[in-house]
Amino acid sequence: MLKRVIFGVAATLMATQFSSAAALAGAGEAPTEPALFGALPSVSDVEISPDGKVIAVLQNDSGMTAVVFYFLDQPDRSPRVTLVGKAKARDLVWVSDEHVLLLVSNHKKQGEYWRWVAISPSSE
Repeated sequence: MLKRVIFGVAATLMATQFSSAAALAGAGEAPTEPALFGALPSVSDVEISPDGKVIAVLQNDSGMTAVVFYFLDQPDRSPRVTLVGKAKARDLVWVSDEHVLLLVSNHKKQGEYWRWVAISPSSE
């Protein structure tokens, strides 16, 4: 029963999206850049800390990946950014209120290497 309800809501939302897009296309709006449809998402993972005070976000910008920490209990505090570099981020997991494990992989001539990296939002 729940699957039918979820499917029905999803179908309704999709139909609304398509009818809105068709109305815009007919209203003389400029066509959207094709590159936007093929672009990778800028956010690939979002995880909230066990205590609910920090959000860790995997963000990708121009081929560079970073873990960005947003402090929910301190809205005036700037986000903390940890660059991952060109390694491919695979997974992001909170292991405590103060530590995130990030699974990354790198391609070398001999194959692909995977490793876990510990990151803390409070370390400077």
